[in-house]
Amino acid sequence: MGLTAYHTGLVAIDYERFPKFPYRGNGWSLSLKKPPVGATPTYLVNGNRRTLGLPAKEVIIHASSSVQAQKIGKLISCAIVVLDGCAVFSFDDLNVQRVRRTDFEGNRKPGSKPIIRLSPNVPLGCLIAAKASLCVQE
Repeated sequence: MGLTAYHTGLVAIDYERFPKFPYRGNGWSLSLKKPPVGATPTYLVNGNRRTLGLPAKEVIIHASSSVQAQKIGKLISCAIVVLDGCAVFSFDDLNVQRVRRTDFEGNRKPGSKPIIRLSPNVPLGCLIAAKASLCVQE
């Protein structure tokens, strides 16, 4: 059975510090893709200086169903909360949505701007979630 791609809205700008994507979990995988058209450019803040960082990339979940994709999204969210040591960047409302080919072509409906969430350590949270899923028997 093939895997379907799902948006997470989670954006990584520090991905070069971590192993290259894709990350593989138990029957699923994660990849990075340029955010959908209409997403806000991302900046890195170094001290008081704002500089244009690496191109922001959205985490895409490749899963067999939307239910599995939602569980993977929650697992990533939990890993990020543990890494942050608090729920400042909690994504309890993380709602994965199926990727449509037109999402990346600029053909989005007016007013349907994607929700983008930027948090430190998104790639590390993804890597932890993928490794953890390989240790769990369902």
